[in-house]
Amino acid sequence: MNTNIRKTMAAVLAATTASALAEAGIYELEPVDRDAGAWRISAGLRATPGVKTRATVDGAAAVSAAGRVKPASLGGVSAKSGTSISRSTSETTTDGGSTSTGTTKDEAKAASGYKADASRYDFDDGYIDLEDAAGVPGETTNWHFDSADAFDAGALAVSGTKAYESTTVSKSMTAKTTTETKTETKAADGAARVSFRESFGPDPAASTDKDAAGFDMQVGRLVWEDEDFGVELNAGWTIYDDIDCFKAGGRVYTGHASASRGSVETTTTRTTKTDTTETTTTTTESGAIATVIVQPEFTVLDDIQNPDGSIGGASYDGLPVEAGWATPLLTVTPDRFSVVNRPGETTTESLSTTTAGTPRTTTSTSRSPAASVSRTRTVDVYSRGELSLQELRLGATPFWKATDWLHVRANVGLLGSYAEVETRTTIHADGAPFSSSTHTDDEWNLQGYAGLSLAVIPVDWLEVAAGAEARFPSRKIRFDDGIVSGSTELAKWDAFVAVGIRF
Repeated sequence: MNTNIRKTMAAVLAATTASALAEAGIYELEPVDRDAGAWRISAGLRATPGVKTRATVDGAAAVSAAGRVKPASLGGVSAKSGTSISRSTSETTTDGGSTSTGTTKDEAKAASGYKADASRYDFDDGYIDLEDAAGVPGETTNWHFDSADAFDAGALAVSGTKAYESTTVSKSMTAKTTTETKTETKAADGAARVSFRESFGPDPAASTDKDAAGFDMQVGRLVWEDEDFGVELNAGWTIYDDIDCFKAGGRVYTGHASASRGSVETTTTRTTKTDTTETTTTTTESGAIATVIVQPEFTVLDDIQNPDGSIGGASYDGLPVEAGWATPLLTVTPDRFSVVNRPGETTTESLSTTTAGTPRTTTSTSRSPAASVSRTRTVDVYSRGELSLQELRLGATPFWKATDWLHVRANVGLLGSYAEVETRTTIHADGAPFSSSTHTDDEWNLQGYAGLSLAVIPVDWLEVAAGAEARFPSRKIRFDDGIVSGSTELAKWDAFVAVGIRF
């Protein structure tokens, strides 16, 4: 509901209440002799079940707006003569396999690192032999590397290398097929053929029965009271939550028209040629795999280096092989091993040779109807409606005091209902949105109401009330946006609960 309309309703309520009470002279009345005040303000919830809506979509109006299929729109149809040429290319590659020579990186890696059953390790630059005079597992003095470069002072480790160099030759075959298609069309006269059909779907319709609930506020003024009875004048305003009062839609039209004339003779000549390219790729890879053995015990190179620049004593039976050579103890256990790849140079060369294929030509002739022209049209329509309600009421409430804390009330008066139905209608042509529109119908209705309620009064200034009221006569609001039309019948009764204070 528009915010400005709601503000207007509240202003009208305040002005109407003030005017009615002033004309009745209520402002000049003094409260009767009672503990509570004569004014009452209450707020609560009010529900109106049975808001019935019936809506029908005019399929013919939607079709008229979107347009039907027309045979005249097909225009003249005839077979035409001409020649067209198309070319296409496809490639298929087959793996011709590969061969390797020399020592590959994987082979060098497999020969490196820790071996559970090894008693000796041979490298390109030295060896480690686990057999020495001591015979202690995992330790040996019988080891030697040709250069101190085998010792990494920063990592405190010695490493032996195994070089690798391999050449891999791979072959592949690529077949490139080129197809040229030449199509010649010759026209032949004949009688025209026209097809036209339409079907209209039923008008979509919807019927709903919804409940409305909203916020209710009332202002009352006690005008007469004795020990058992009293009369109060009151005015109220109610605003309800918006209701999705209907949804309707579906396909209302399907049309198809087609036309063709004569026949055509088509001659297709297809020429195919396959060229084969053989590619040989030669890859050469070199490098070394290092077996690294951590030796935190070797902290100073001089302790393990020999006069000729090598390291390791290469001793057996605990004696140096050469005079002045060091015989350091090398620990050889699985936790000290690791493998590192030291890549060298990798080169790749490719050589391709292409062999031209022999063209092959095939020819075929066919006869068929001339190309036809066709049109298809579908129309779908969807519509939905939203109902907004507000009410102003002015009435009297005679009441009977059943006890000090329970009052029985009769509610009678006039009810002004403002109802607004907003419809949103969308037409789809051929599955795509064609048009969309929004339309609003609203009106005021005057009704009478009568009902009963109970009020529980726990303290003089506070009350909790609940009741129900009938509305008469029955009222409807009609809506029509040119595509969808119908009516909404307002509820015939309502129920409410409210909390009020007196002052």
